[in-house]
Amino acid sequence: MNVTVKLKTLQIDLTSNKKDNIDFESLASIKSVKNIDLIKYEESEITGLKGNTTVLKIEKDSVTMIRYGKNSGTMYFKEGISSKTLYNTDYGNFELEIFTKKLNIEKYTDDLLYKINIEYDINIKDLFNGLNILDITVKNIK
Repeated sequence: MNVTVKLKTLQIDLTSNKKDNIDFESLASIKSVKNIDLIKYEESEITGLKGNTTVLKIEKDSVTMIRYGKNSGTMYFKEGISSKTLYNTDYGNFELEIFTKKLNIEKYTDDLLYKINIEYDINIKDLFNGLNILDITVKNIK
């Protein structure tokens, strides 16, 4: 089934207090496997990840963001849980550490399928220390 996925990210650099907003909307596909929903979409220039494919794996109390392509990596979000992943970039591979402070997953049955809010600390090996607030909305296409 085809859907739209909208991601709104506020990133705050905790060292400089600089704030960045990224709003991105894309066509996506959704499929359900047991109690897991998989949402697949293509990245664009807006996210700086054009040429990559992202899959959101939505479970009852966690979200996994799996990115395929040149900038591959996996980010796991579960409230109160810290996770690490290797993030591939044009400048080399970096270890990314994530601590999920808040995760709210609301699932609907109408045109609006999901509203997800994730608030997490992110640390990239002495290069970046920040707070990200990510809002994800998934809707049926009319």
